[in-house]
Amino acid sequence: MTTTAPSQTAVAEARDHGPARGILAAASGIVVTLLAFGVNVPELPDTVTAESARAYLVDNAGALEVFGMSMAASAALLMVLLGQVRAMIAQAENGRGFLADVAFGGGVLTAVWLLVTGAFHAATVFDGVDGLPAELVTSYYGLMSVGDTLGSASTYAKGVLMLAVGVAAIRTRALPRWLGWLSVVLGAMAVLGGLGVVENPVTPALWYGGLIGFAVWPMLVGITLIVKAIKHRRG
Repeated sequence: MTTTAPSQTAVAEARDHGPARGILAAASGIVVTLLAFGVNVPELPDTVTAESARAYLVDNAGALEVFGMSMAASAALLMVLLGQVRAMIAQAENGRGFLADVAFGGGVLTAVWLLVTGAFHAATVFDGVDGLPAELVTSYYGLMSVGDTLGSASTYAKGVLMLAVGVAAIRTRALPRWLGWLSVVLGAMAVLGGLGVVENPVTPALWYGGLIGFAVWPMLVGITLIVKAIKHRRG
């Protein structure tokens, strides 16, 4: 059995498309961060009754729909970013390492959370609540709490994602080492912050640090990919 070496044209095309994919992934990461800080759920009422829940859902229908759609967009964009990161790590590990798969797996779980929490928030208002009975309005309102609870659990997936990327960056230099160490710190904060079974002042700070850190992390990775793409073009 013989194999044919790739033609010079194919090699050149692969080199040309690499930076383009990097810029697309970089833009995706930056948009994920912008959505994380720019699109939020309106403040919930202090007391929850059927009347207050109905009024909240009616008054904030547009904002909840936008939030749901932005979470779906964030999930898709996150996968674009992580697809590029996974490819870079796998290439640096010569296809023998597992960190790329671990990172991608954590990213998939995080994307699923984004889709679910967005759907739970948007589903409460897509069909309207004006004519619904009080019990159903209250249960719709409760979906948002379920989405928030899933968000707390997803912190572990975010932590695993950042830890895997960070360790891979330190080992392989697929990404700058400063980003690797920062990813390790943020990932450790996210994971350890969720382990506070006994109430203490440390784990909540770690949890929030990992939560906010992950919101910024895609933009940092995106900027790094842009710099690498520019250097590739100039080189």
